[in-house]
Order: sequence, then structure tokens, then C-alpha cells
Amino acid sequence: MEPLETRVNRTSPLASNRKISRKTEGVQSAILAAAGSIFAEKGYNLTKLSDISDKIGTHVTALRYHFPSKDAIAEAIVNRTTQAFMDHLRKTLAELGSDATSREKIAAAIRSYMHVASEKRVDIIAHGNIVNQLPQEARMGHFALLREFLDIWRDLIGEAAQRGELAPGISASVATQVVLGSVIWTREWYRPELGAPERIAAEMTKVLLGGLISEPAQAKETNPSGKAQAADSLAGASEK
Repeated sequence: MEPLETRVNRTSPLASNRKISRKTEGVQSAILAAAGSIFAEKGYNLTKLSDISDKIGTHVTALRYHFPSKDAIAEAIVNRTTQAFMDHLRKTLAELGSDATSREKIAAAIRSYMHVASEKRVDIIAHGNIVNQLPQEARMGHFALLREFLDIWRDLIGEAAQRGELAPGISASVATQVVLGSVIWTREWYRPELGAPERIAAEMTKVLLGGLISEPAQAKETNPSGKAQAADSLAGASEK
């Protein structure tokens, strides 16, 4: 199967071994950026190649020089979006070094995801609108890329289990599903007005790695307005 973004017209520079010029790369990036915004707004079925060419001020024929079809453009968008998440995650983990704890790695992975999610919001919306509309071969190729990305997360949780760093009684399988589900679902609810991605990532890390609800003893110590205080208030009222 041909790589992403290279399902292009056989007469284009991408069809040969020639090095692609910066100008060509710039045009292709402009095409994908324009297409992403249109797919995000109109979905797959309502988007036409002429919509994309009009947005960047060119002719459909020029568009086909780089991408022969709407399917080719859609495939390029979904793959480059997932690739962006994967590349940033690998770079982030590599910068931590081998001495990092599992907690540090997972926290860094969450920050990485939120960083890319905030930068690629339009492409993420487009991804959701078009991924299931791709031809089967392209869709299967994308899912293989997506599994590669998700496997990095599974390996992080698996490593934590092997190191004995998972909390007692926590299943690595369940932990993986909870973390992945929480992180990936941010694409459905994250908006810039909710706060900077770093702050959202910090809160997610606190919930996922620190626990959502305080232990009873801790809650009593840190929440003086809790049940104990309520009971004292009631007792005082009954004595009056």
C-alpha cells in the first residue's frame, strides 16, 4: 500500500524519486490546511474539490497535480493528524530519558497529547468527519497507523506494571483503557476557553494518577466543612 500523502497524480513530483521542493511542500500543506477546514465544517460528502481549490485560489486541475482525488486528500489529512500526535509523543518521551519514572512518562504523554490537540483542533474535527468515509484500503492503512500510536500508550502502562509502579490491585488492561479513553475523548470536549492545554493536562494527570476522590481520612483532614463539622453544628443546635 502506498504511503499517506503520496496517493497522488503519477505525473507529480511525488510519483518519482525526485526530491520535493519546498514550494511543492508549501502548496501541499496549503491544500491540506484548506481541505481540513472545509471537511471540519461541511463533512466529507458535502465537500467538493472545487471548494478546496476556491479556498486557496487555484484551479481544480492544479489541485489534482498534487492530489488526484478527494479521497487522497482526506487520507492525507487523517494520517498526518495521527502522525503529528505520534511524532510529538515520541519526541517528548525521548527527551525524558531512560531514568524517568512511569508516572513522569505518562504525565508527559498526556501533556504531549493536549499540546497537539490544541494545535490541531480543526484537523481533529475533520478527522472525525471523514475517517469512516475513506475507501476501505485507505481506512485500514490509517487504522494500522492509529494502532501504532496507541501501542505507545499501552507500552507505557505495561512498563509501569512490570516495574511494579501501578497501584496495588490495578489491572494494566483496565488502566490502559481508562487512560486512553480519557485522553482521546478530549477531542470531543476540549475548547481553548476551558484553559491552556498545559493546565488541562495537569488536571487530567491529577485525576488519572492521583485519584478523583480523596480517601475518607484525608477528606476529613482537608475538608473541615465536611460531615464531622456538620455533625458538630447539629449537636450545637440541639443543645440550644
